[in-house]
Amino acid sequence: MGWGCFCLFCWMQPVSGQLYMLLDTTRIPLMPVAGSGNDDWWRFNIRQHTEYSVTTSLAGMINNPGPEEKGHFLLQHSLYYSWSFKKPDHWSLSNNFSHRLGIQCYFDSITRVQADENLFRTKLEYRFGEWGGMAIESELATRLFNGYDYLPGDSGGVVRALNSSFLTPLTWDLSPGLTFNIPGTGSVLLGLTGVRLTYLRDTTIFSAQGCPEYRGVKKGQNHLLEYGLSMKLQAKRTFLKALEWDCDLAVFKPFQKAVSLNWKNMFTFRPVKFMIISLQTRFLYEESISRRLRVENIFSAGISLKKQE
Repeated sequence: MGWGCFCLFCWMQPVSGQLYMLLDTTRIPLMPVAGSGNDDWWRFNIRQHTEYSVTTSLAGMINNPGPEEKGHFLLQHSLYYSWSFKKPDHWSLSNNFSHRLGIQCYFDSITRVQADENLFRTKLEYRFGEWGGMAIESELATRLFNGYDYLPGDSGGVVRALNSSFLTPLTWDLSPGLTFNIPGTGSVLLGLTGVRLTYLRDTTIFSAQGCPEYRGVKKGQNHLLEYGLSMKLQAKRTFLKALEWDCDLAVFKPFQKAVSLNWKNMFTFRPVKFMIISLQTRFLYEESISRRLRVENIFSAGISLKKQE
């Protein structure tokens, strides 16, 4: 046995990189060699993007379903984080989380915490080619803190009425469908079908609002599941290296119900590295909230920190 091992050792070729040869008949790769052309199955790219900003804003709402408010001054901070996982052939997985919270100072001297906004989006896509592919997109939205309507009381004072809270409501949109690329701009997702879940963690919202139905959920229930058709457009372009346009359009048509619309356009100008000036216009329509088209305008200026890998 000892002489056999010695002879075998003498016949072995020297190890070269991550490959050795045994008796010139067996090749055992210890690690795939990059650039060989046959190892794309294990390659992938990961990208991350983080942005934090603190801004002061002037904001106004047209056709607001709540108490009449003539506009307000807003101090807010926002956090945006995204990461994507892509393979060189067809698959990609992207996630992003955005959070916004601030203090509102209304022109009628009322100051309160702004209704914060938290959004988590995931998209899994299989690409057929340069023109597009198939994808499934998930979007979760909720707030973290309580929101209130401030109403005049019987004694002339102001009464607070709860209008939303953590997971009240929680909305989840799930949209599988076909994607089509817009060269240099973004993509369109045409949903073959769509699902929307509205969930209420705190059902006391019905008595607080004094209504038999809240966001489509009827009193005595805590959720609503709707099926329908969906369409989403995401576009982003940069002009003159300092002006950025970001468009996000989401349309959902439930079965035997009116269509809902959420269309946001934001123009961002960065005159210097850490300064940001933006104008955001958003059009919203949801029959369960209001039968009128709501328009929100926010003009902001502040500082911004970005990190990209």
